[in-house]
Amino acid sequence: MENADRCIGRLLQTLPPKSYVVIASDHGGGHQRTHGTDEDSVMTVPLIFHGERIKAGELPTPVSVLDLAPTIASLAALENPPNGSVEIYFK
Repeated sequence: MENADRCIGRLLQTLPPKSYVVIASDHGGGHQRTHGTDEDSVMTVPLIFHGERIKAGELPTPVSVLDLAPTIASLAALENPPNGSVEIYFK
């Protein structure tokens, strides 16, 4: 984790002001085909947002990858697709 943190920090230092960065990942393999369960090792994946309208810290509630695109659209001031279940992480 420390190496990943260091690499992400170096990346962020190279970006111009007012840039947004989203880093998302899967949990990887090795779960003996347990996708679809509600085990923490299956449900928890890295998701990092960085930008001027985003406060450091963790979000208080779980998030869904289904809300990733609408959140990015909102940060870019684009119109969000209509969907009653969309949650925008940062407003």
